Amino acid sequence: MDGHSLGNGQFRYATDLMAALAQIDFADKVTVFGTRPFPPERISCLFQPATNWVWVHKPFAHGRMADWSNQWRSFWFHRQYKITILHIIDSTIPVLPPCPVVLTAYDLMPEIFAADYPKMLASRGYRRFRWLSRHRVTKFLAISHATAADYHRLWKIPENKIAAVHLAVSGFPPDGHHSDWPETLALRFPKIDGRRFLLAPYNLEPRKNLDAALVAFSLIHKYFPDLVFVLFGKAGWTIERESLIQSKIEALGIAESVKLTGFIDDLSLAALYRGAEIFIFPSLYEGFGLPVLEAMACGGCIVARDISAMVEVGGDACRLVDTSDSIVLAENISYLLNNPEQQAILRSKAMARATAFTASRMANETISVYRSVLSECLKN
Repeated sequence: MDGHSLGNGQFRYATDLMAALAQIDFADKVTVFGTRPFPPERISCLFQPATNWVWVHKPFAHGRMADWSNQWRSFWFHRQYKITILHIIDSTIPVLPPCPVVLTAYDLMPEIFAADYPKMLASRGYRRFRWLSRHRVTKFLAISHATAADYHRLWKIPENKIAAVHLAVSGFPPDGHHSDWPETLALRFPKIDGRRFLLAPYNLEPRKNLDAALVAFSLIHKYFPDLVFVLFGKAGWTIERESLIQSKIEALGIAESVKLTGFIDDLSLAALYRGAEIFIFPSLYEGFGLPVLEAMACGGCIVARDISAMVEVGGDACRLVDTSDSIVLAENISYLLNNPEQQAILRSKAMARATAFTASRMANETISVYRSVLSECLKN
């Protein structure tokens, strides 16, 4: 585990998976290599003397020759601890793997949106990662069928080398959410002041398509003047990009009705998901779309795009539309605002559908991948 990823989606996935694996009765010893001296608090209870879980501190080198240093360190650690199968979640793919390698495949956004990632695509690090992935990975564990299809289409990975295992919504919403969400909204978000509000992530990556959501809000705001647009978090940003977004908000005449929360904890986020009239996830493309699943688990009314993994995750529990078109997006938001009965139907379907995305299901399917990989290696 890369210690620098604490709190992001990969961290949540890794810790959810480990916690769920620990609940399954299997005798295998699990060695976790981490860049920090001690395991994250979220999973520290797994690494007790009486368990079969071991945390190993594997520092990550930086600077000149760091790549080769990390490769050599990985090779030495894997040999020393006699690893029989290596699952890579967010770390280095070994040039000389001592055992079969399973790689969690999140997405191929740099290639799907190549114009937004020219430096990354041209970098030596990315080209090396792509080559190692194609030549050293035994099995790709894709987080959705859409992502699996992308790896097959863009990297020509054989379909029999890819298994799709959906992410889970584990520990979300947090305990206490159902009983105190109105109080949480009132206490933590006084800017909303009891008004109806829309919700979206404040993510400034171009593919996250926040611009279209802002234009859509400006189109409907004159019909719903008391409506507030709440943007939570802060991701994918640069000073230049943030300045452009702020200028756009001013130019659209909605500055007084757009509220930014900054970073918030899970209890606050769950309260926003549930309290929002509509959660707008305008992203153009997703490898999975975890915020959609989180909102579903909270009983949110969700509008998202009608392609990629969002179709797999949301199904008929979300209103799936062409979010790249601000007019279409505005029309669908307006429809739901004017039809509370449709909102209620989507909320009910969302909570029911979210129950299928469990951590135990994810863990059992992951173990099945491990077993199939080892079985194939024994045959060969």
